[in-house]
Amino acid sequence: MSGKEDEPENYATVTYTLSKNEDETRLSLSQDNIENEEAKKTSTKNWSTVLEKLKEVVEKKQPHSPSTFTYSKF
Repeated sequence: MSGKEDEPENYATVTYTLSKNEDETRLSLSQDNIENEEAKKTSTKNWSTVLEKLKEVVEKKQPHSPSTFTYSKF
């Protein structure tokens, strides 16, 4: 994605941490090997978009669907 050679010195490590915060779960994210402030701004914007979408998916309540759940009484 960065346009750099596929070499270990160009790799970034992304770390996700989940922690309990009262009745919620907190997701923290960090990324290393960011070259400069412009790259940091771009990365922050991209991760913000990803995390906002993830939050939407995680918090969305799915109604019971008979097509995905079956119950048989014996």
